[in-house]
Amino acid sequence: MLAQAEGMCRTGSAELDLDQGLAVVSRGLGALIGRTLPVGGIAAWRLLRWVPSEERGYVASIWGAAIDDEPFEFQHRLMRVDGSRLEVLHRGMVETGPDGRRHGYLILQDITAQREAEHRIQELANQDEVTGLANRNQLLDRLDAAVHAASWDPRPITLLSIHIEQIDQLSQSMGYGAGDAMAMAVAARLSALGGAEHVVARVGGGEFAVLMGEGQGDQGTAGRELAQRVVQALSRPERLGFAEIVP
Repeated sequence: MLAQAEGMCRTGSAELDLDQGLAVVSRGLGALIGRTLPVGGIAAWRLLRWVPSEERGYVASIWGAAIDDEPFEFQHRLMRVDGSRLEVLHRGMVETGPDGRRHGYLILQDITAQREAEHRIQELANQDEVTGLANRNQLLDRLDAAVHAASWDPRPITLLSIHIEQIDQLSQSMGYGAGDAMAMAVAARLSALGGAEHVVARVGGGEFAVLMGEGQGDQGTAGRELAQRVVQALSRPERLGFAEIVP
């Protein structure tokens, strides 16, 4: 029943003899790692070999600071035999038996799919689904941060607003596929101009924006130069099917 439950829940467990440094592991833990582990006791330190080297000290320190009868949990990664890595929720507890010997119990649960779903939700909340640019929410967050920074370190903020009417027109006349293709072409041109220090966003439909980053010297001059480059970049026609359309 334990093996079936661990298989369904993507979990693995182990019992530790902390005085002798031994561990008895379940089949579920071996399944997470991707190999069959010995049924009998193994050296407890060997479990750390499946934790990425940069996280082993973190895992060991939490177990070292554990207080008897107080469950704890944290997250870290687990390396599999095939080289892939899992995100796991690590639950543990330490207790001292009547004989004075200290035992530990741990359960590892694979939460990789959950983390990927959360990451995807975060992307959807902050990125335009069609172009991959920042969306209105992310732009407002970055703009709000820039305003707060300017409140204690006065500096100009340059925000370019760009409206491409052809995107909405194409969506109405040729379908959303044509409008999306045009939006992606515009996004590629703006991203090439913006650079990593700027925030290029699609606010919605044919509305785009560029929030200039810091370190641009004279913001007024730099803003005018960027605006000129935007106009030049968008003046070139874009071929969609058999038609050439100028943004």
